[in-house]
Amino acid sequence: MKEYWNKFKEWYSRLEQREQRMVSIGGVALAAAILYFGIWSPFLGRVDNLRTTIAGEQKTLAWMKDAEDKIKQLSSENNAERKSVTPVALLSELQDAVNQAGMKDALTQMKQASNESVHMEFKNVSFDQLMKLMINVLKANQVNITQFNANALATPGMVNADIIINIA
Repeated sequence: MKEYWNKFKEWYSRLEQREQRMVSIGGVALAAAILYFGIWSPFLGRVDNLRTTIAGEQKTLAWMKDAEDKIKQLSSENNAERKSVTPVALLSELQDAVNQAGMKDALTQMKQASNESVHMEFKNVSFDQLMKLMINVLKANQVNITQFNANALATPGMVNADIIINIA
């Protein structure tokens, strides 16, 4: 490396003073161009890209916060509509719902299984009607279905079902 530097100095010293000034100015201009186009301009481009990305991400964040508020509102409205019940009251409501659905003959057993649950057994019941009944019960009360067993019968759409409903 020292050898090249010495050759450069020797070449530079052989130039006239006017040529030396031109080479010096050209060298400074070349160094400035390399700094600007190689470092500064890409840096500014990256900063602009990041600013654009941040603006887009802020819009996404605002949308997500709005969606979260709507979800919380809908969730609280849904929970306000659903009422908390005791197992005894749930037994009564379930019996009324079964009678209204016209499934009274298919219900073979309904009893309080524990302090927090009700056990129901259906024989030869329409699966579609049973699902509608369960959906209505879940929408109307703060309950969860913790166990659901259905065995298909020879008749299409008919099942024997065993259901346990827990109070939420």
